[in-house]
Amino acid sequence: QAAMLLVCGPVSKQHFYLASATALGGAALAAVCSVVDLPQWISFLGFLIFAVGVVQLMLLYAFFLQQYGWRPEGGGTMTVYSCQFCGVQFPTYEAAAFHEQSCQFGTNVAHPVGGAPQILGVPMGQPVGVAQPAGYYAPRGQRQALR
Repeated sequence: QAAMLLVCGPVSKQHFYLASATALGGAALAAVCSVVDLPQWISFLGFLIFAVGVVQLMLLYAFFLQQYGWRPEGGGTMTVYSCQFCGVQFPTYEAAAFHEQSCQFGTNVAHPVGGAPQILGVPMGQPVGVAQPAGYYAPRGQRQALR
């Protein structure tokens, strides 16, 4: 099963080479169709390929370059720290910790009714004194004597 993965991040020079080649190839096909008598759909295809190349250059890769910069030549990874409440990423642990203290989804912020908007942690087992359904086998540490 194949899945498409769209990654927004730093760009490399190969992105611009491919988009430029697409735009130039489409322009060349449209230009050839204006000189040589070819079917009209081939000329339309040339203009369409040219438009796709320009959109890749101007809207996609130029935007990614402005937002994320150039991809490092040697590859590699970068460590980021994220807020445990909202998932925003920060370059340092200190910045993430500072954000968590005032995060609007965190537990340190006052909420009108009921405290935090989420439950932290996973409840384990049944509380003591709550009736168990028929056929329920409580783990060893949670058994209680029947009276």
